[in-house]
Amino acid sequence: MHYRQKRLPMGCGTTTSQAGLVGMHAYSILDVQEIRDVGIDFFRDEAIEGMGNVSGFSKFDGTVRLLRIRNPHGRGEWKGNFSDRSGVWDKLLFSKYLNSSSTTTTTSTVSLQRSFKNDGTFWIDFDNFLMGFSNVDVVLAFKGNHAKSFATNFPAKKCNKRCVRAFEVSLLDIQPGVPSCDVVELYIMGIQKNRRGASQGRSDRKISYKVSDLGFLVGSYKANGEVDFDNVQGQMLGFKRNGHCRLEIKRHQNKKYVIMPVSFGHPAATDKDLSFVVRFVADAPVLIHELPSVPKLNAVMQKYCLEASHFDASCARRQQGSRRIILEDTEGIQMYGEPMYRVFLIDCLANGGGTAFIYIFMNEVLQKKAYAERGAFKDISFTIEANCRGMVCRSKEGLLDHETVSYGKKFEAAWRKYRSDFYAERQSRLLMVLCQSGQDTQMGSVKCTKTNSNDEQKK
Repeated sequence: MHYRQKRLPMGCGTTTSQAGLVGMHAYSILDVQEIRDVGIDFFRDEAIEGMGNVSGFSKFDGTVRLLRIRNPHGRGEWKGNFSDRSGVWDKLLFSKYLNSSSTTTTTSTVSLQRSFKNDGTFWIDFDNFLMGFSNVDVVLAFKGNHAKSFATNFPAKKCNKRCVRAFEVSLLDIQPGVPSCDVVELYIMGIQKNRRGASQGRSDRKISYKVSDLGFLVGSYKANGEVDFDNVQGQMLGFKRNGHCRLEIKRHQNKKYVIMPVSFGHPAATDKDLSFVVRFVADAPVLIHELPSVPKLNAVMQKYCLEASHFDASCARRQQGSRRIILEDTEGIQMYGEPMYRVFLIDCLANGGGTAFIYIFMNEVLQKKAYAERGAFKDISFTIEANCRGMVCRSKEGLLDHETVSYGKKFEAAWRKYRSDFYAERQSRLLMVLCQSGQDTQMGSVKCTKTNSNDEQKK
């Protein structure tokens, strides 16, 4: 409904054929409607017939949710509930009639036109839509669309600086006689090159381009202050050629936002400049400019890994950013009541994010206290082993070599083991990043084992 209210073009696609729907086929979404104050008898009949409740909405909330779909071939329609000649329409109208005395909404307020012809246009209820269609695409073409694109680059394979450019976004100041928005909806898009046009002889297109992992970190700070982030949100896009995240800018918060595109793998076969495009699309004018330098990522990553409020995901999909402790200082808990350090695994695999961060947090207050008591820093050394498929691993030393554990079946990625030793750790920092490097990917076990720094130094 949100996209419909914004009047954004929408499409959907199927995987398999069923009840008049053609498998592996694209359809357009013409309309989305909610019929409210429907009598309980209508939903009781659905429950008896085994329909409903796929979408997660209550079966008895008095609302029927419908979508109007069109087959672009102009023929071939859905033959189930709410098709042109379905008997469910009579039940719906009868239930509305019985319930009309207790409602202020009438059927005349909603247009539910049916052609009764095989013209490819049909209505379908939301539950059956979820079962019949596998994906939905939305074109972010807002009415009065405001968009700006910036050419940027992936970092080089051996470079540890994994963000090349950063962009600051803020609302325009209120001006007399000029309409202003209190809330602006902004979409941040990453667009990687493709071979479209190569077969027609375009000289600026290669035969193929490999995709690289991509994500966005978004830091916010007070508009009248220095660039000291009070919060860092983020969305990892994984191994997608095109991806986006959504940001709401609210005037009463008086904040500016810094958008930092990040990539931790390596672009194996883009152009020589490793280029891609960052595009901003908003439903109202905003002020965007590129910063002269990129903020230091050490502090940014600490807020993202340990303090961030990650971008909200759909209620039906898992959210990125869940944290799990994989190593904890038990000696510090016994002596001081809290650990001197913790090693976290931050899971950003959800929603196709394809990324996992391993971060060590050091309690600097306890470190100084232990140093004052012992005259030396506590030995903090450990080994991390990660098993995965279709992923690469990066640490401070660069991309790590891997050991092949087992080979997959045909067209399946092999299981890899990445191992890295850490010793005499003194400060909070990002230790390792595991990121998607192919379409077939899976995260396995991650183990962190305490070791002795003297043993590591002997090696």
